[in-house]
Amino acid sequence: MQILSTMLIAAAGVMSAAVDHSVVAKVTLQSRADGQPMSFSNVIINSAAYTVFLSSDIRYPAGTQPSSNQKTATPNVSNNIAATSTQSDEDPNIVYVLQCTKAGFRDDCTVFGAPYGQCVSYWDFNSQGKEDISDRFNDKVTALSTNTGGVCQFYRDTGCDESGNDRGFSTSYNTNLAVATPEDSRTVLYEKKISSWRC
Repeated sequence: MQILSTMLIAAAGVMSAAVDHSVVAKVTLQSRADGQPMSFSNVIINSAAYTVFLSSDIRYPAGTQPSSNQKTATPNVSNNIAATSTQSDEDPNIVYVLQCTKAGFRDDCTVFGAPYGQCVSYWDFNSQGKEDISDRFNDKVTALSTNTGGVCQFYRDTGCDESGNDRGFSTSYNTNLAVATPEDSRTVLYEKKISSWRC
């Protein structure tokens, strides 16, 4: 028994020394089920959102879907933004946001990819002539996560902050918007109330 407890104590010391906490902020390249590469921060890889990110469909606003070359290029991450290195003149900076209609990243989930800094609403992601995405997600999202851990601003209005009466809610990861966080008690005001966002 003495030998077993000594081995456990020694193993615990080795394991804690082997953990490099600076690695947490790094971003790694993963392949989704469809083979599309996507960058993830280690924080997201170790979260409930990760497996849902890998299996959910990806939507882009009209006119911004990356070309097949961009989809297979290796992403490069700086300033918490997933960017795809390409030789084209297009701006390849895409931020991916997983959004789900039930807490814990359950039920109806989709990954929305949009250019950095662009205000987007669910209507930007609808199929032509349909309201398939806005009907599924507008005022229905309860859990959300960015792929790189970078912060996005979420709004109740469809045009982000254009009305001037919604300062928005900033987060990179929230598994249940119905629960207020110590960082921002306004979290609950955005549960099932999000219409647009900007990353």
